[in-house]
Amino acid sequence: MTEEEQTGKKLAAAIKLAGRPLHIVSPAYVLTAVLFVLTVLALIVGSFMVRVPVIVDGQGMLMADTDVVSYAITPEGEGRLESFLVAVGSPIRKGQVIAHVDLPRLKNEIETAKLGVVDLRHKESALVVFQKESLDAASVTIKQQRIEARSREIALLERMARLDKAREGDAELIKKGFMSARGSDAVNTERAQVEDQIFVSKRQMMEAETNFSELAQRQRREKLDISLQISSQQRQLEALSDRQRVEGVIISPYDGLISDLLVDAGQPISRERRVATVTPADSVSTGTNRVNSAVIFVPSVQGKKLAVGMQAQVLPLIFEDQQYGRIEGVVTEISTVTADEDVLLRVFKNQKLVRKMFEADSPYKVLIKVSTDDRGRSGLAWSSSRGPNKLMEPGTIVSGWVVYDQPRLLYLLLPAVKRLGESALINAIEFFKGSTPPSKPSSGNNAADSLTPTAVTRQNMAPALSKSVTPDARSGGAVNQVAQHKSSAADTAFLHAKTVNLATSVGGCQIPGANDDA
Repeated sequence: MTEEEQTGKKLAAAIKLAGRPLHIVSPAYVLTAVLFVLTVLALIVGSFMVRVPVIVDGQGMLMADTDVVSYAITPEGEGRLESFLVAVGSPIRKGQVIAHVDLPRLKNEIETAKLGVVDLRHKESALVVFQKESLDAASVTIKQQRIEARSREIALLERMARLDKAREGDAELIKKGFMSARGSDAVNTERAQVEDQIFVSKRQMMEAETNFSELAQRQRREKLDISLQISSQQRQLEALSDRQRVEGVIISPYDGLISDLLVDAGQPISRERRVATVTPADSVSTGTNRVNSAVIFVPSVQGKKLAVGMQAQVLPLIFEDQQYGRIEGVVTEISTVTADEDVLLRVFKNQKLVRKMFEADSPYKVLIKVSTDDRGRSGLAWSSSRGPNKLMEPGTIVSGWVVYDQPRLLYLLLPAVKRLGESALINAIEFFKGSTPPSKPSSGNNAADSLTPTAVTRQNMAPALSKSVTPDARSGGAVNQVAQHKSSAADTAFLHAKTVNLATSVGGCQIPGANDDA
């Protein structure tokens, strides 16, 4: 057989193989394909219908009337606790005395103040006696001085009158020439001395009167000073007594229930030390303490995603989801800024717990109004049951979840599907590139040996065609027509071979006639 005949047989076999249709012969494969398509459609429809809740979780506590778990009661001063007037669980009212306090230091201050008042009163009494005696003596002295000054003044005035008459007589004699002008010098000198004595006597009397007035005024000032000291000491004593009345008892500034007594009788207390804690209650007379809210703290990176009115759920840590579900609620308040340690301590009242739960973050505070359900013993609405057979207590630590979005499942799957499709396309391209084995040389005995579904490629078909037609055997136009015909047949065989490879690798299908030409 010539080379041209072998080439013609190979070409005829390739054309025959490329013209046959692709069939799936097994009904199981058809059913599998149908089920696969239906499953995909169901998933697409379901992913469009189903909404997936997106939540922000946090931790917090169940509350009663307020957004704090309990109130701390501290004493007004330092002392020793004498006794409590209440017990744990006792209902109390605002302004009620819950304990008595012994104040030894304050008592000493009160005794000292009392002694000070007594001493000042004794001092006042002694001062009054002394001042009276001094004033009496001064009064006698000033009276005597007044009498003496008056007598001396009268004597000097009489002497002054006599000297004036003598001057008049001397003046008459001088006028008549019986006496020289210098003859009256002695009378004038004596008269001047008398005038000086009268002036000195008046000045001395004025000084005595001034001294007496100053003595009386000084005594009045001393009386006023001692009175002021007594008044000040009395006010101090009254203040200490009032302080004893205030600090001698511990009064509750809150309504609620005594949740814990933190000090034993006889122990020292101070203003910074808590002696009792009060849990808020909405009915002091009956002692009930119904939970109606919860406070949770969510991470700072997610806190601004929340808004008032969003649905929320809380679950006490003492229960599991499978037991009763979760407590339903709604967000009623969100803090505008992150909570610092003071805010956390105000809620939890436990520094160690706060540092353990929120050491690495400054969370946002979220207040949740829990739903009530009187049909259950707990009084709260649970998601999958009526809850446990007991009341929930304020202060119970809970985990909280707030639903801030409910997108359709399809919207969440689209990014994943897109990434999966890109990955599948890349894998398919790599598969097609790597699945074609290199061509094998023909043995020359059988055309089917050199043309199999996995071996016919466009790359190894072209050299065979080029060898079958030589320039010296055909004319130029005939050669071109044969080459074009054989090239199209090679393309068809190449596509058919690729289809066979893909079907075999994906579903394990058998292609009829794929091996019939052997």
